[in-house]
Amino acid sequence: MKRNFCRGALVPIVIAAMLMASMAFAPQDESKPPHLRAAQGPGANKSARGSSAADKLSMPLKVHYRQFADTRGSRADEPEFSEQELSNLFGIEGQEKNPSIEVAFKIDGSADPAALEKAGAKIRLRAGDMIYASVPVLALQRVAQQPAVTSIKPMMGARIPTPPKDKAIPQMMRETRETRGENMAGEFDRQRLTGKGVVVAIIDTGIDWSHQDFVNADGTSRILYLYDLFDPSWTSSSGRIGTQPPLVDKNNKPIGTVYTKAQINAALKGQGTVASKDVVGHGTACAGTAAGNGRATAKGVLPGTYKGIAPEADLIIVKAEDGKGGISSLGYYTVEWILATAKSVGKPAVINMSFGSHFSSHEGDAPQERMLDTFVGPGKPGAVIAVSAGNEGRESFHAGGTFGPDRPGQADNFSNGIELFVTGSKGTFITSYFSAGDDWGLAIVGRDTFFVDPTGSPVVFYLSRVGEDIGGKLSKPAKAPQNFSQYFKEQVEVDSVGDKTHEVTIWLPKGSYDIYGFGASPKVPSGRFDLYIPQTHSGSFGKGNEAKFMVGSPGNSANVITVGAYDFRSSWTNVEGSQTFYNMKVGTISNYSSPGFRRDNLVKPEIAAPATYTISPLSKDSAEMGRNSDGTPNKANITDDGFHLAWQGTSASAPYTAGVIALILQKNPTLDAVQVKEILKKTAIRDDLTGATPNVYWGYGKLNPPAAIRETPAPAGPPRRKAQ
Repeated sequence: MKRNFCRGALVPIVIAAMLMASMAFAPQDESKPPHLRAAQGPGANKSARGSSAADKLSMPLKVHYRQFADTRGSRADEPEFSEQELSNLFGIEGQEKNPSIEVAFKIDGSADPAALEKAGAKIRLRAGDMIYASVPVLALQRVAQQPAVTSIKPMMGARIPTPPKDKAIPQMMRETRETRGENMAGEFDRQRLTGKGVVVAIIDTGIDWSHQDFVNADGTSRILYLYDLFDPSWTSSSGRIGTQPPLVDKNNKPIGTVYTKAQINAALKGQGTVASKDVVGHGTACAGTAAGNGRATAKGVLPGTYKGIAPEADLIIVKAEDGKGGISSLGYYTVEWILATAKSVGKPAVINMSFGSHFSSHEGDAPQERMLDTFVGPGKPGAVIAVSAGNEGRESFHAGGTFGPDRPGQADNFSNGIELFVTGSKGTFITSYFSAGDDWGLAIVGRDTFFVDPTGSPVVFYLSRVGEDIGGKLSKPAKAPQNFSQYFKEQVEVDSVGDKTHEVTIWLPKGSYDIYGFGASPKVPSGRFDLYIPQTHSGSFGKGNEAKFMVGSPGNSANVITVGAYDFRSSWTNVEGSQTFYNMKVGTISNYSSPGFRRDNLVKPEIAAPATYTISPLSKDSAEMGRNSDGTPNKANITDDGFHLAWQGTSASAPYTAGVIALILQKNPTLDAVQVKEILKKTAIRDDLTGATPNVYWGYGKLNPPAAIRETPAPAGPPRRKAQ
């Protein structure tokens, strides 16, 4: 039977067939890995609801535990912390076989402190659903077996931020003239405020307590207390030197030494001993920026020329520097002692922290950030904390992207590729953060010696989470890692950060990689993901790196005031009597200032303040600040009197802001941290250089000290009596 076909109906069919054929033979996007379903290599699975003791330990603690418990010795194919990292991150000194580290337990309501103590924890603080404690490394698993403990994370220490290198070699000219730049940092209307009656506390590398900027005209010290966490004088002298410190170790032995004002006064007269020194110089510079009085001078330089913002404030100093370039996590515990001490003498306090780290989600939920939020905030008058945003604005330790759901027709199921270069000899940790509402995946493609097959060709490692199921799969069998199941179990961790975020921690050895995010099911309402290299010195991102979400911890704490940096001084008279010049456009953001916001888009930093260049006291014991790389004096940056130093960094802008806060608290000591923050935000300068605010570099704008002081309300007086 002859059939008649309608020509109009045939055309669409033919076109459709041609399209299908063209799609079948069209070149695929070679830059992205094949779909997970094409994987032919080994796989492994685990549940997000892991209940074993090991499941409760964060990845750094798992590595830490294995490093001390494993007798097999170090292997090239597994992570290990260096001696310096053990000191900086965990506060471990020497060759201890079972050292104690500071951790934070997340607990449920049934937690029994006595049971935790019996398991080996020395509890220091309890705040909400968190318990902060010191635990011997080899007791970590025993403590994690307690049913009330749901997770354990380390209280990470931080590295002292290295002041950024100069933008260019400075010019030094014999002619002398006025300092150039924006109105100098100290030249604003203080409205007769000096910081008197306010405590400025600095947690840092210590202080040159004999520097005259911290001594009154009558020869007495302006330092109420100096607590050196690493000075054993109190114990070694059987109590003859210093005063008993507030913190103790696991054996209830004192940690460090406290020196009182009376003891410092005696040492200034040569009649006593204060063994603490600031051999870095960072803490001395921070203290002087906030509250130096400028009395140290010579060569005809007028006293007060280089004074700080609050020259009559009292000082409490905590030396938390570990001797290896790190700030101990014990420093966070001293916040409670500082605030209690200030309250005991009837004075408000502002605390400065010019340090940070990146083992966090950058959402304000690191253990130390949650701790600080319990110390300052709404309804807690006279207690404020200023934190530096960080000096990593020019580095590439953060990357990110977006991906679509896994469903028919979705062209962007995979994100764009991100290049990763791991340069650390022992590899590095990579952390990644996803929305908890997504079913997400991460694909890592090896390019060198890891995640490669026996021929050296790339292998794709797929990690995915769908609901509570976590899966790992290789695209094909790999030469490295040799035992994928063990690698997946020990060196890949998926955890929840609060209710909104999933955290992934993966250790990768030295080499080059490409990384992609992808949707693991049709359930992808967000598709955003972020990658970090917490040990910023151990690697970098190439293509795909992003200059945002880079504020360090504890600067993402909601209740602290986080400060960025801008350029404001381009010349000064140096120690040789000539001028040092830098070619800069004053009033612009400093290119090293770490950009925000938080990952959840809370504005961080809130403000930017003068930093480049700040002139502050120079510690006589400093082997770093004020020195060139060869150890010789940095004559270009040491000022004409020989007692001060020009330097830069958000480490300088934060104490500048702390000094302004001291003036605000002098005017109204009843304000809490949130009220002070609102004043700074409301009065911030917005100009052509800041652009529209808030933005990731400036926050709400430039700090405006005189306007902030004027905006500060007088404290409310006592209630009036009603007429009888």
